[in-house]
Parts: sequence; structure tokens; C-alpha cells
Amino acid sequence: MEKILAPTLRSYVLRKHGIGLLISLLLMGFATYLMTGSFGYNSIYSILQDHSFAILALGVLILAYVAVESQLHHIVTRLHITPDGYVVYERGILRHEKKKASFTEITDTAIEQSVLDRLLNTCTLKINTGGSMDYEIVMRDLDAHLADSFHDFVVKGKDKKQLSEDKK
Repeated sequence: MEKILAPTLRSYVLRKHGIGLLISLLLMGFATYLMTGSFGYNSIYSILQDHSFAILALGVLILAYVAVESQLHHIVTRLHITPDGYVVYERGILRHEKKKASFTEITDTAIEQSVLDRLLNTCTLKINTGGSMDYEIVMRDLDAHLADSFHDFVVKGKDKKQLSEDKK
């Protein structure tokens, strides 16, 4: 059986596109205000009112970009355990990245949570295979409970293999 983990969409959108999301909502709100308001004839608002549809379109375009990019990230980013005992991390569309590590190579796993992660119940899972001083596999925006069970699964798998090697 293959275990598959994917990043949560809400955490990724807020972490990566929070400002773009805010700007798009402000632009759309401001354009709506311009379309419905009456400001007098010779004010700056009357000039902006002529461009209110362009402002609204800009807000919608930014929001569409955030939605499409976030959904694509959610679709193509995966961490899974294969039946033959490998942890595989894949991400990217144009620049595809794939990292594969055997259970026997994994030396350390870590789970980190920032304040925002705690509020959204997400975390960052890090996996080290002993090939370098830093973590080779880092997956952000995972559901905290799923990452915890994945971490436990890896640790228990390592313990079973060590026990069988000690018996030999």
C-alpha cells in the first residue's frame, strides 16, 4: 500500500500568496466602491470611476493567478512511500524535481510548526538521509496529523528493520 501526502491549499495560499490575495480583494472592493459611489464631478474619484472596470479586472486577474498557481502546486507536489520501501518527493511542472530515498538511508526526520502553521494546523516535514548536513527532503504546508502519522510510520519502519538486523 502506498501512502501519499500532499500540501494543504489554505496554508500554501496564505504563506505564498497572502499579499497578492489581499491586494486583489482590496482592488475589487475599491472598484466596486467606485462603480456605486457618487463623488462629485471634478474630483479624482470621477477620473478613477472611468477606470473602475480596469481596476476590477486587475483584481480578478491577480485572484485568478493565485488560484491557478496554488491549485497546480497542490496537484504536482507529492510525498509518498512506495511498497518497496522508498520515500519519494516530487514537485514542479516546468522544473520537475524528484528525490528518492530508501528507508535504510533515512537518518533523521523532523516536524516544524510556525505560529501560522499552528493556527492552520499544518507543518513542515524534513527528512535527512545522511548524505549531507542539511535535510534533503523538505515539504511544507502538510496537514499536521498526516505528517505526524507519516513520521511515526517512518520511525516504526526503521525500528522494525533495526530489530530484524540485530537478530541476525
